[in-house]
Amino acid sequence: MEHGGSWKRMYFERRLWRLVETFVPRLSDAEQLVEMAALGGKFVKRMEISELMPPVIRSVKGPSGANVYPRDGESNNCSEH
Repeated sequence: MEHGGSWKRMYFERRLWRLVETFVPRLSDAEQLVEMAALGGKFVKRMEISELMPPVIRSVKGPSGANVYPRDGESNNCSEH
């Protein structure tokens, strides 16, 4: 049996697997992933992750019109003073 005969294990493994594989850093809701891991972590025995999504880097136009790439923790909003 693939999931040890447990519907809870099957549900949480599939649900968490989908959340992990579709998670995009800086764009997806990390809280949802953390909550699901906390709820179903004790049921998950194995997950085969085939691909992780790369982070999304958004550029904004700086005062000179050049693209500016904000560092982690900085806002993507660029305003002139």
